[in-house]
Amino acid sequence: MTPFQITRSVRNLNRLRQIATVLTRYGFGHVVAQINLTRFVPVWMLRNKPRRGAVDEGPTAIGRRLAEVCEELGPTFIKLGQILSTRPDIVPVEVANQLSRLQDDVPPFDSTAAKAIIAESLGRPINACFANMEDAPIASASIGQVYRAALTDGHQSS
Repeated sequence: MTPFQITRSVRNLNRLRQIATVLTRYGFGHVVAQINLTRFVPVWMLRNKPRRGAVDEGPTAIGRRLAEVCEELGPTFIKLGQILSTRPDIVPVEVANQLSRLQDDVPPFDSTAAKAIIAESLGRPINACFANMEDAPIASASIGQVYRAALTDGHQSS
């Protein structure tokens, strides 16, 4: 196994651990157990009782918690939640309704990380491309954010 393959495997295992932990924290530990991922969840989480109200709730509460799981796990899961929100033939209508907020009410992710992604995509530091760029996004979605900025030639951009 090459160093790249080892790094990739560790990254995949860490992500799997994160997914299993988040699902367990939001009261979906039974799903984690059914798909045999409990070995990726910290033992103390398995011993603790689910948080109050996380078990034996109706579809609306389940949908709300599922939307929170999607938000915490990031863009891929937000997209999955968005798709499920349009499929009341697959999930209960109440769950779909709760997931539908992922269509237009997604909290922004860290601006420092976003600026690093922008700089990497442009192949240059932010200050080499923009005269200034606001720290807070003016809009956010599942896979992107919009920032107001001024180009080095003075034109405003967003």
